[in-house]
Amino acid sequence: MSLHNRWRAAGLPVRLVLLVALALALTLLGETLLNLRAMSTQGLAPVAVPLAQASVEGEGALQSEEDGLHLTLAAGQTVRLSLGQLNLPAQTAALTLAGQGAVQAAFSLTDQASTLIDYPHYSVPCVAGDAALGTGYAYLRSAGDAGSLYLTLQNLQAEEAQITVTQVTVNAPVPVRYQPLRMALGFAALLMALCALFLRGVQPGSADLRRPAHRLILAVPLAVLIALNTWLMVWIQPQTPLFAGCTLATCTGERKDGYAALFAALCNGRLAHYIDPTAELLALHNPYDVSQRWHFRTPFLHDFALYNGQYYIYFGVAPLVTVYAPFYLLTGMVPTARDATALLAPLAMLLVAWAVVGLQRRYAKDAGIFSLSLTCVAAVFASGVPLLAASADTYYLAVLSMVAFSAGAIATGLQASAASRPWRRRLWYAISGACFALVSMSRVDGLLMLFAVLAPLYVADLQGKRARGWEALAFLAPAVLGIGAQLCYNALRFGSPLDFGAAHQLTVTDVHTQRVSLWDVPQALHAYLLQAPIFTRVFPYITLDKVGTPAAGHFLYTNENMGLLWLPLMWGILLWPLHGLQGGAARTLRRERSWALLLPLGVSLMVMVVSFGMAGVLIRYTADHLLFFALAGACGVLPVMARRDTPERRALAALCTVLCVGSIVMGTLLVFANERNYLMQQAPSVYYGLVRMFFPY
Repeated sequence: MSLHNRWRAAGLPVRLVLLVALALALTLLGETLLNLRAMSTQGLAPVAVPLAQASVEGEGALQSEEDGLHLTLAAGQTVRLSLGQLNLPAQTAALTLAGQGAVQAAFSLTDQASTLIDYPHYSVPCVAGDAALGTGYAYLRSAGDAGSLYLTLQNLQAEEAQITVTQVTVNAPVPVRYQPLRMALGFAALLMALCALFLRGVQPGSADLRRPAHRLILAVPLAVLIALNTWLMVWIQPQTPLFAGCTLATCTGERKDGYAALFAALCNGRLAHYIDPTAELLALHNPYDVSQRWHFRTPFLHDFALYNGQYYIYFGVAPLVTVYAPFYLLTGMVPTARDATALLAPLAMLLVAWAVVGLQRRYAKDAGIFSLSLTCVAAVFASGVPLLAASADTYYLAVLSMVAFSAGAIATGLQASAASRPWRRRLWYAISGACFALVSMSRVDGLLMLFAVLAPLYVADLQGKRARGWEALAFLAPAVLGIGAQLCYNALRFGSPLDFGAAHQLTVTDVHTQRVSLWDVPQALHAYLLQAPIFTRVFPYITLDKVGTPAAGHFLYTNENMGLLWLPLMWGILLWPLHGLQGGAARTLRRERSWALLLPLGVSLMVMVVSFGMAGVLIRYTADHLLFFALAGACGVLPVMARRDTPERRALAALCTVLCVGSIVMGTLLVFANERNYLMQQAPSVYYGLVRMFFPY
């Protein structure tokens, strides 16, 4: 029997085992290839460079001590050290740093091919004092004997670096390193590619979550994603224990964590912050005018709402109800924004996946379980949940709450229409209504887009007799009560039910002067949809564009952003015409799907224009819209992946797989691109460890 026939005769478990073994072998081979240069240096005899002969060229202060060369570098400052003559063939160099700070170390030398001008050979980021990153290795390969050796150090952080060059060695053997994280990611990528290539003939059947195997295929990737997200949060801030919290008394004086300050105030029966505005701030002609605050150097709480002589926290209260209050009742401590994010992010991931499952059950019943599982993970990344979770501050927590409960309202609403028993339908509709109310307590712009999703779905349920008056009441009761409570809360704070506090922010501009203009529509849609990242050659390979956008007649707060269409899952919306739904019932279903998933996108475009005119563009503002585009894209790829009856259909299914995997990759890179500055300052060992891992050095 030929090898091809044996493969076709083997069962799915045998095929999976063989592909796992092949992926593991290829991973080990790839890791070995990455270490070939290091292996070639193992026979070198290291030679220490005398540091006492070092001198500084250009600006910079150098102090030579017995333990090495002491350098003080201001933020961004560069110093160039001349380390004397080598007069020997140089293949590698090693630099060891102590002290505190992160620097980019660049090695250059003169040799027989360039005797007068030193030729740059290699650069590597180093974190002084770190056991793994404090030593940087460079590949030199001089032409003949090397002459002068130069070392250029640039401070990579926004604060002063105190570093000591303890050792410089020429021809040092470069350690061979098999990176576990890099190997795990490479193994996962190879296994997915091999499965896509060699399991094309496997037809696992339509997704049926009543089967334990299908539930497992769906649950395992989500569980791994949740575990990785939690591990990342701990890894980034190892100095701060997760779920340690803070005391209620400490939170009363909180100046940055708005939710902790708001929770402390509400627990003590206050609506306003415990900290009072200064008399100098209240004496200003217009305290919302940032130029007046800066000109008179008036102290104030940034991005808090000033109203009637008191500070208020204008963020929605949904995280307080769902996370802060339960955490406080169980532990007696107030969670930090990082703690609250760590608790809310897994829920958001599960709810987004559940929403995709509900849409698949309604609009793509033939989709296979593997396609559904991949689309769920892609939708989690495309909806921005990992991005919001990694940022873990007050601003991102409000958006994460909106995304989580918007997905929850959609998922439970779809679950209600599929329930067979009336009491279960009413229960699910009631939960959907509660999630709808929580969205109003998170970010009000999300409520508009969520309403545009739920209204067509629930109207279709009533018309199709999948729901009746009692079910409508079950949804409306918690929704109306929750929104009413939010409106009363607004009136108590700001004197009007429709005043959510945004107009009273003490931020970088006076919001009262901002206007929305039709002239801004092209720029707004370009910024939110199409703005491209800057691609680089070093991890994370993309940088969020910070190019200012011209706007006439008003201030525009523009910062790092990436258009949401750079997450490839969104392109699945273009595949809707290929689904081939025909007949009366199919036309009704197609009409319902179009209203439920395209109407919120139209509302989203209008919200983009308003947000652009009132505030500008920022990745956090873009994240408000990601969920609704991601769900529409998921409904575009799932039916296409379900039909593989012709070569063209199989090619389209492969394209949809690429879109899903591309969204996972871009979503992952976006996390690190958005957190780049924070990681560089707060956790340089994490950031530069990843840079050196994936370059690779």
